[in-house]
Parts: sequence; C-alpha cells; structure tokens
Amino acid sequence: MEKRPKTVKIRRKTWTVEWVTIPNEPVGKGKKRELVQVLGLCDDPKEKERLISINKNQSKKEMLSTYIHEFYHSINPRMSEQRIEELARDLGRFLWRIGVRP
Repeated sequence: MEKRPKTVKIRRKTWTVEWVTIPNEPVGKGKKRELVQVLGLCDDPKEKERLISINKNQSKKEMLSTYIHEFYHSINPRMSEQRIEELARDLGRFLWRIGVRP
C-alpha cells in the first residue's frame, strides 16, 4: 500500500486527510432521483479542525482529479462546483498525461 499523508498544509492551515469509503449520495427529485458516487469531501477552511476525505474506491486517475478538486475547495470554498469540476478535470488530465500518479 502506498504511503499517504495524514495531514497537509494548505495556505498555512493544517488539514487532516483521510481515505475512506464514502456512501453514495441521493441527488435529484422524484423519478429523476439517483445515487451519485461521492469521490471526496472538504470542510470549510474557516473551521478550527479541517478535514479532507477522499473516497478510496476510485481509480488512480479519478483520485488524482479528486485530490485537485478538494484542494480547490480548500482554497476557495465560494468557487462554483461547476468551475471546480472543470479545473480539476483539466489539471488532472494534464498531470496524468505527463506521468503524475497518486
């Protein structure tokens, strides 16, 4: 098993990092309601105890984008989810293509 950090510093704040199984989350209403896989979660940076949770049940490629995604949440919690998704996907693809692996 690869070594993973238990804490990281982001903008001079310490975050606890955990790799866990995160349950799927119901999204939508009525007949359009479906379960969506949650890949990561990030506490508000204003919290005294800050936690980033990464779902360990994903591919290495997905995990790379999830790390980036949760990092963006930690530095700018007001950024829209759509923008974070776009940035994390694009940077994740770039890093993957140049050989970066989690």
